[in-house]
Amino acid sequence: MSIRKFILPAMLAASILAPAASFAEDRTIYVRHDPGGDLGLYQVKAQVVRELNLKVVIDGVCASACTMLIGVPSTQVCVTKRAKLRFHRARLKKHVPNGRAILREANRMMLASYPAGVRNWIQQRGGLTDKMLTMESADVMRLFHKCNEPMLVS
Repeated sequence: MSIRKFILPAMLAASILAPAASFAEDRTIYVRHDPGGDLGLYQVKAQVVRELNLKVVIDGVCASACTMLIGVPSTQVCVTKRAKLRFHRARLKKHVPNGRAILREANRMMLASYPAGVRNWIQQRGGLTDKMLTMESADVMRLFHKCNEPMLVS
C-alpha cells in the first residue's frame, strides 16, 4: 500500500482539526464572510463540527461550499440578522474523467445535506445552477434558529 494513502488523509485531517481545536474553548465557529471553496474540505469540516458538537453561528455571508455547514444538526446552527446564504451548482476547476457524474453526485450530496426548508427554497427557484442564488436574511431567519445577539458583541 502506498504511503500517500496514509499521509494525505492525515495531513487533511490535521489541516481541518487544527482550526477546529482553536474553537474548543467556546466550541463555536463564527461565519462572517466565507466565500466557500473545495466542497470535499467543507464536507470534512462539517463532519468535524458534528463530531465535536461545535456550534455554528452564521453572522454574515456563507457562500458556495460553506453552506455544507448548515447541514449539521439544527441544534448546532444559529443565524443572526446579518446571515445570508449563497448557493450554486458544484463546479470542477479542471477537466477530469467522468466529471459530469462527479458533479451530479456532488450536487445530490449537497442538496441532501441541507435542511428540508432550504432544499424547498432552492427548488422553488429552479434548483442549483451556475447562477448564484442568494437567500436573504429574512428567509434565513425564518428557516434557522436565531442566535442570542448580545453574546456576539466583541
